[in-house]
Amino acid sequence: MLYNLCQEWENLLFKPSEDVDDFVLRLNSLQQQLTWFSDTNIDEERAVEKLPRVVPKKYTQLALSIETLLDFTELTIEEVTGRLKAVDSCEPPSKPVTIVGDKT
Repeated sequence: MLYNLCQEWENLLFKPSEDVDDFVLRLNSLQQQLTWFSDTNIDEERAVEKLPRVVPKKYTQLALSIETLLDFTELTIEEVTGRLKAVDSCEPPSKPVTIVGDKT
């Protein structure tokens, strides 16, 4: 069973159109199962490291920023989740903004 859970951890990816909260729920559940089976290698820091590496394309730029600018030892999974969800809350403008120039 532990071997299967470790394999699942290694292969964990976002499902098509899965949102961040659902993925993090699966990630946390798997982490807890591994801990229950006495695998102490998969702790919060490892989960924080894993999340930016498996994000869908729309989060890539933010994931790179997280990996290069922040210290994983000081981050929680909730903080990374919040940063990723901020991408979802930024809605693109409905219409392009047109600036009308003076035609004199």
